[in-house]
Amino acid sequence: MNPRNIFALLLAAALWPAMAGAASLFADDIAVGVDGEWRNWFEYAVEPDGDPVERPETVNVAQSRLRLAPELLVNEFVRIETQIDAIASWGQGTGPFDVAAEGADATLRIGRAALHWQTPIGAISVGRVGWHWGLGLFDHDGRTDLDRPGLQHGTGAADMLLLRAAPLGVDEPMTVSVFVRQWYFGDRGLGYVSDGWSYGAAVEYEGDTRGGLQLRADRQRDAGLRQLWADGYGIVPMGSLALRAEAAVRFGKADEVPRIDATGLSLSEQPAQWFGGAAIARLSLEQVRAGKVSFRPTALEGGAISGGAFNDVLTRKSWGWVSLNPDYRIGLLLFEQLWRARQAALADALLDRAVVRLGTGRETLAQTLDGRIGEGPGNAWYLAPTFGIETDDQLRFRLGAVWARAFWPVPTLELLDDRGTAQPLDDIYGSGRNYGAEINLHLSYPLWGGVVGVIESAVAFPGNIFTNSAGRRGDTAFSLMPRLTVSF
Repeated sequence: MNPRNIFALLLAAALWPAMAGAASLFADDIAVGVDGEWRNWFEYAVEPDGDPVERPETVNVAQSRLRLAPELLVNEFVRIETQIDAIASWGQGTGPFDVAAEGADATLRIGRAALHWQTPIGAISVGRVGWHWGLGLFDHDGRTDLDRPGLQHGTGAADMLLLRAAPLGVDEPMTVSVFVRQWYFGDRGLGYVSDGWSYGAAVEYEGDTRGGLQLRADRQRDAGLRQLWADGYGIVPMGSLALRAEAAVRFGKADEVPRIDATGLSLSEQPAQWFGGAAIARLSLEQVRAGKVSFRPTALEGGAISGGAFNDVLTRKSWGWVSLNPDYRIGLLLFEQLWRARQAALADALLDRAVVRLGTGRETLAQTLDGRIGEGPGNAWYLAPTFGIETDDQLRFRLGAVWARAFWPVPTLELLDDRGTAQPLDDIYGSGRNYGAEINLHLSYPLWGGVVGVIESAVAFPGNIFTNSAGRRGDTAFSLMPRLTVSF
């Protein structure tokens, strides 16, 4: 076994004994999964004192993850769910990302811990999501993270209060949820901590044709931001207001297919899936030239972003690396939950399913950089159809693709170069438009007993897949994620 796989295994196993003891008393179902991922980025760089030139830089990133997700059924009214992820990654190569350094890092994350209480009038869920702890073993110059601040994951925590009401006596399934979340996030490498709050609501309705409609409004804003370093960093909070509408249409007999949420995600997880913040950092040119700075924004828990934030990194000859991390993962978000072995009776059914998702959002930037206030609107839309087929031997195949367009004009944002000259950022996306695409393949097959084997692969083309006026094309990422899931 690869050393990083062993490291991830040991990291998660530290907390497993106590959980396993409790699980053995109550558990109706325990799922244990092991994921592995490999990605390859291709970056374009700019010489510090020259014009934009094409200089491919290859970064190989290997990541192994062990996920423990026991679900404890205390009785018919109370259910407890937890999820612990241990992640170990190893990066090799040169490039702008901290993970590109030759070294490794590890993260232990409690993805969620929630209590679900079924009442006579509906269900109430209260939970905590997003706490994680990171350890950087090496950084750019090979010294340990104890020698100097590393550029690692940092620590974060979020408290979520989720009220989920599923009224009884309603012919058509309907769910209403309201959540309030407070979060804390810090990163020693970036030198800041941030705390904030968010609230949102979701309404889901599923008709007898098994079509689904979900409306979600989400308001999030930074409550405070402290800058711990005073050596040229400018960390900027951003508030967001997003309204998304999602629709799903599925074909087949209603009594043959288990009900899946309109988005394919458990509603209790959704508040953690949308992190409405971003940060822009100004890096001094001297630090960039010296190779001491590489900036990769990390969002709390990430949710949709944790699946792979599509960071757009731009180089300009006057001010080095700048990374803008919007509130979108422009990609395929239609992940379906694995059907469990107890539903193996569906093996004889041949189902063709199509799911279409439309999303829209709008961001308003109100930020201060070196005393300057810049404001610019942005909007994005994407279309992500997926198609799934099940064969008689229960082989499940899903192929998805997404084509996305984002429009982020930010003509009023300015950064200072090393001479104190303001540099406008109106050329971040060249034409001001950003296109991306992703192809996703999901293949699952029951092996034996309650063991299900899954292979997921994705080829993503976020950022500008066409060369913009700054002479930079977008990133290309390939991932392959084999997984085994055990249910008993």
